[in-house]
Amino acid sequence: LVGLIPRISNLLFYCIKGTPEHEFFVEGSYLEIYNEKLRDLLASQGGDDLKVRENPQLGVHVAGLTKHHVDTADNVEKIIEDGTGHRTVAATKYNSESSRSHAVFELHIQQKYKDDISGEEMQSKTKIALIDLAGSERSDKLGSVGKALQEGNNINKSLTVLGRCIKALVEKANSKKKKVQVPFRESVLTYYLRESLAGNARTTMLACVSPAGSNEEETLSTLRYAASAKQIKTSAKKSEDPLKAKVRELAMEVENLKRQLAE
Repeated sequence: LVGLIPRISNLLFYCIKGTPEHEFFVEGSYLEIYNEKLRDLLASQGGDDLKVRENPQLGVHVAGLTKHHVDTADNVEKIIEDGTGHRTVAATKYNSESSRSHAVFELHIQQKYKDDISGEEMQSKTKIALIDLAGSERSDKLGSVGKALQEGNNINKSLTVLGRCIKALVEKANSKKKKVQVPFRESVLTYYLRESLAGNARTTMLACVSPAGSNEEETLSTLRYAASAKQIKTSAKKSEDPLKAKVRELAMEVENLKRQLAE
């Protein structure tokens, strides 16, 4: 079976190949959030305890994160394999290689093109963020002790904060007048994913559930999570030079006026 990331990267490069009049540059990055710390999975050395930063040009980003240029779906698969080999895993009662962290793989895409109407050289950028959330853990069920218990507690903490953020965002969407504080900064996970949850983005959540009766509590919790997330409203806008975008709008307005005069 072909997974989600190969499907996305195949479609991305298929679309790029079909748009020869645009110039594209694509980079990939891969990190994990382990015990509330960011770790670069593609760094040849170092890359531990990176920091989330925010500025008007880059938005929310990780300072010093390694990015690899990719120009084919095979390149994407290669860095996924390299990064996954560095992820933190451990054996639990039910899984011999249980992930002990959340992981975020991102494709950063820039494109240059000439606008048909204004003739201006335009540049826009976007990113595709694919987030693998570790599942919530019950220490009594898994028999976690010591290091594994601490890892599970940090996973549960970040998922709890994520749930509170989702609840607050839903409340905010349903009540325009009421001022709602969203606790993004209470977890590294939610702070980094703030734009995906409530910013300039289109977001999809895939819920993994189990038909087993022994997992009933976790399954219901996950479904409640997903049902709440569906109510969040995001608004995606094209990221481009505002001055050149304004020139294009004015050029379109001039063309419309010319058509009206001709009629």
